[in-house]
Amino acid sequence: MKRRTFLKGSALGLGALIIPGCADFVELEEPIARLTATPSKGVAPLEVILDGKNSSASEDCFITKYEWNPGYGNKYSTLGSQTTCTYPYPGEYKAKLVVVDNKNRRSSEASETIIVDENVLGRIAFCSNRDQGTGELYLAEITKNGLDNIQKLTDNINNDISPAWSPGGKDLVWSANRPTSDGWFALYVVDPDETEGNDERRITPFIDNFSAYKPTWCVDGKIYFNFRDRNSGTQGIARVDPNGNGDIEKIIEEQFHNWLSGRPACSPDGSKIAFVTDRDVNTEIYIANIDGTEEWNLTNHPANDRVPIWYGDELFFISDRDGTPDIWAINSNGGGLRKILENSGIETDLGISPNGSKIIFAHDIDMSNPQIYTINADGTGEWTQLTFGGAEGANCYPVWGPPKVKN
Repeated sequence: MKRRTFLKGSALGLGALIIPGCADFVELEEPIARLTATPSKGVAPLEVILDGKNSSASEDCFITKYEWNPGYGNKYSTLGSQTTCTYPYPGEYKAKLVVVDNKNRRSSEASETIIVDENVLGRIAFCSNRDQGTGELYLAEITKNGLDNIQKLTDNINNDISPAWSPGGKDLVWSANRPTSDGWFALYVVDPDETEGNDERRITPFIDNFSAYKPTWCVDGKIYFNFRDRNSGTQGIARVDPNGNGDIEKIIEEQFHNWLSGRPACSPDGSKIAFVTDRDVNTEIYIANIDGTEEWNLTNHPANDRVPIWYGDELFFISDRDGTPDIWAINSNGGGLRKILENSGIETDLGISPNGSKIIFAHDIDMSNPQIYTINADGTGEWTQLTFGGAEGANCYPVWGPPKVKN
């Protein structure tokens, strides 16, 4: 808004009245605020420089104060044209600036939108030998900058492997061959955020010559897993209620040959289960009803197909049909086969982010020192490496869960 100021006095015989600091006989304007935010987008916590140096006052006037409203917290003013703010939480913020000149005239607001993304993308549980040479479970936040807040969940002389999240990401199940498991693999469950002590508990019974391994937790609340029963000479898929009495129900059973490679995978609606079998000599991925009925061969290829992960109407899996183990995808009806990732190494232990945008996997040239990586689920873009060997040891069996629920 323009404000007209004229010299007065001659008509009144008083002489000219001068306004100090501003031009004589001029039409004065309000100052103009101009604001930039650098950067205007990033991940939390985001440090942003708010800059009003391009603000201006009318001719021969000058700016005396910069009034800032960062879009959160308190408003404040400075004499200088620049300030730095830290935005600790995800969200969209509107930063505003008003400038005041030496005649106490105020500008209209200038504003900039600042978008702060969530830095924590979820949590991963994984297996590592970084501490004592045996496989232990670890938990870490996965962020846009890598892994953070890594913590050790188990501490045993035997192997704790193949973790899986419960629906919603509150609890973890995994398999371990501890002395208390009679040397055979058994399933254990824990709430990793339990603060009153370790509430780890075994959920499969003590059965000699029986191993339960590579579990998955389905939306029906039951845990499905591979089993190997030397008493009957069979292997297959079984399920157990983690809150029940430990009774095991075998839903798919066949004569065993080799240890099954790849955990079973439940469909998102809980009506189907995908599993790996070597009944056809090579390993294939089959789909059955959740009770084990109506099995059919999904991959049906002379190569080895294994490690199914189910998201939406699509399954991701590992296949060596082109010569090396690579990541592929296929629709749950058997159509839409496509290769996601091709390279000279070996991929194992697939997982997928809760929103389906990223695949997480272990990779190595010969699997003597596997490390954990992510890639876009459509195969585009660069790999992101999360573990690096050396003092971090070998790392595998990654599973991606949602962020920790804040209390």
